This record gives sequence, structure tokens and C-alpha cells, in this order.
Amino acid sequence: MKNILTAGLTVFFISACASAPKPVAPSPGSKMQLSARTLNSGDCGLFVWTADASRRLVFFTRPSGQDAVWHDGQAEVPLKLSSLPPPQRQALPPKQSFTAGNTALSLDMRQPQVIPKGTRYKSGLLRLRPAAPGEAWERVVPVVGLAACQI
Repeated sequence: MKNILTAGLTVFFISACASAPKPVAPSPGSKMQLSARTLNSGDCGLFVWTADASRRLVFFTRPSGQDAVWHDGQAEVPLKLSSLPPPQRQALPPKQSFTAGNTALSLDMRQPQVIPKGTRYKSGLLRLRPAAPGEAWERVVPVVGLAACQI
């Protein structure tokens, strides 16, 4: 009985792992992060890096989702803003949602620390899910960030 239960659980876990999306392997010559972003005088932006040792720049947006882009592991992907939390008191809110093709992306920046000309976020989560119903996977990336304005 124990062997049947073990075999059943093994098949269950293997099938669950098989349905989750695999990490994208970088193509030769591809960059593993977004290209550098520059803020001109009067511009504001939210920069987001992975919270691991590599600190890769993986997300950038301007107020109201303008110029929103993320790095999917192979290339820069433009994003379309799908929601901002009400009320919109901040030009660069810490919670935003976007779509890119068949992927929904949500950003939740946490532990804000006010610094000169901006806000540093000591932690956050970047969540990726299928935008269409029917698939049930989620990829969660721990991140850190900086919302800043160039004066």
C-alpha cells in the first residue's frame, strides 16, 4: 500500500512540474537585463532589479505605465498598463499591473524608504501569470527598486 501511495504522489508531483513554464534559456549574444535607462530633466521612472546576487535590471516604467518594459530572459518586452490601484496619489505607484501578449505581470513594491529625489524599495514581488484563463502557473521573482525623478 505504501509503494502505491508513493508511486501515486510521485506521478502527481512530476505532472505538476511538467505543466509549469520552464525558465527561458538565453539565446547566444542576448543580454540578461534591460538596457540602461536615462531620465531627462523633469522625467521620473521606476527601476526594478532582481533581489538576487546578480541584481539584473528587469523592469522599468514611467508615470501611468508610459514606456513600461520588462526583460523576459531573452529580450526587452514592451508592456501595456492594465491597472493602477486607486487613488493615484503617486506618479509611480508601488503596485501596478501590466500585460504583454499572453502574460499578465503584476508589480508589488514593499518597504519604501524615502531618499532625496525618490523612494527606495527594499523588497517587492514581480508576478507573472497567463493572461488567458485555462492555464494555472505563476512565476514569482523577488525584486528591489527605486522610484526617482530627475530635476
